[in-house]
Amino acid sequence: MNRFSYFISMNKQQLRRGMVAAGLAGLAIMVFTTAAPVEAGVISDRGTLDAILGGNQILEDFESYDVAPGGAEANPLGFLDENTIHQGQGPGLVEDGASYNSVSSWTGDGFLGLSTKMIRSTNYIRIAYDAPVIAMGIDLAVFDGYPLNNVIVDVFDAAGGLIESVNLPTLPGASPTFFGYEAPEIGSVFIDAVDAGGWDTTPSLDNHGYGVPEPGTLALLAAGLAGLLCYAWRKRK
Repeated sequence: MNRFSYFISMNKQQLRRGMVAAGLAGLAIMVFTTAAPVEAGVISDRGTLDAILGGNQILEDFESYDVAPGGAEANPLGFLDENTIHQGQGPGLVEDGASYNSVSSWTGDGFLGLSTKMIRSTNYIRIAYDAPVIAMGIDLAVFDGYPLNNVIVDVFDAAGGLIESVNLPTLPGASPTFFGYEAPEIGSVFIDAVDAGGWDTTPSLDNHGYGVPEPGTLALLAAGLAGLLCYAWRKRK
C-alpha cells in the first residue's frame, strides 16, 4: 500500500469512528431525556397529553352505548367497565383499562346542550385504572344554564395515597373544559363538586384519554446503543 492509499484508509477509519462517537452521544442524550422522571402536575391541554402518551394512549369517548339524541338513560348499576351489560347492551361499552364508579346516567347527543354522548353522576365519579398510568386527561361539561362552581379533582396513586387535590375554575356550560394530570403513578381520579350553586351534580365526562408511553421506546434506544457499541468494538480490533 502506498502512502496516499494509507492516508485515505486512515481518514476513512477516523471518519467511521467519529460517526460512531456522534451516534453514541446522540443516543445517550435521547435515552437520558426519555428516561427523565415524570413530575406530578396539571396538564394544560389535550395536545400536551397526546405528546406525552403518543400512540399508546387509550381514548374513551363514551359513544358505544345506544341512547337516543336528546335523551338520557339511567344507570342503576352505578358502575361501568368493559364487562358491564345494561339494557341488553354490552359488554364492551367502554375501553378495557379503566372503570367508572357512581355513574348515574348516560346522556345522548344534545341533552341539555351537551354536544355528544357523555356519562354523569348526581354525586361524584371515581375513575380507577386497571394498571397505573402516568398521564390522563378528560373533558368536563355541565348543562347549559347550570354552571358548576368549586369542582375538585383528587388524584391518587396506586396505593390510594393522595397526590394532589386540584380546584377547577367555574365550569360555565356545555362547552367542554379540559383537565389533565401527569405523575409517576396514577391509580385513580375522584371528581366532585363541593358547591354546585344549588344544582346537585358533577360534571359530565367525555373523551377520557390515559395510558403510559409506548413501552418499546427505551428498548429500541437501548438496542441501538448496544449495536453501535458492538460496531465500535469490532472496528477497534
